[in-house]
Amino acid sequence: MNPSAFHVTPSASPGRACFNRQGMSLVELMIAVTISGIVTVAVLSSYLFIVRSTLAVGNYQSMDAQMRGALDLLSADVRTATALSTTATSITLSNASPDYAAYGGCVTYAFDNSATGSTSNCFYRMPGNPSDSNPKLILARNVSALDISRITALGTESASDANTKKLRVTLTLSSTVQGSSTNTESTISALFILRNR
Repeated sequence: MNPSAFHVTPSASPGRACFNRQGMSLVELMIAVTISGIVTVAVLSSYLFIVRSTLAVGNYQSMDAQMRGALDLLSADVRTATALSTTATSITLSNASPDYAAYGGCVTYAFDNSATGSTSNCFYRMPGNPSDSNPKLILARNVSALDISRITALGTESASDANTKKLRVTLTLSSTVQGSSTNTESTISALFILRNR
């Protein structure tokens, strides 16, 4: 018997498996880096899209709440009004509520379309006439348009304030979310009826 035939080679270390110690080729490394980059870009793009969408939804909710609140206050005052005076950017209601007795029984709802000032691009309510300098309560910010439609009791467009029995108000708000596209929300009110007229 030959003693060298039974010679056993010990492993690198007991309890450890022997691994192939060759590295990746340059081509394999480039493919792995490219795939990792594509996956990273896709994940980041999805994340940014979700963040922008979430902010846009919050923006729409905020604009909708502002418009609803403004139109609710206006509708309550219109229902108690005995007379009104409208311009392209304002509605003045007479005897709108006992709350306005100290202001000559008038309240004005107006849109300030100026570029500067504390009420710039806002829809606000002010006790008194438009020429008064009473405190203004801002009801909606970032207003881009206000449309006031006067309607007679027969449902036709009214040519004057004297024949107006109903009002329809359209508010349009616009806001930008983090430099992306502009969100615009437009609300057309129901017909507000001047009950005391």
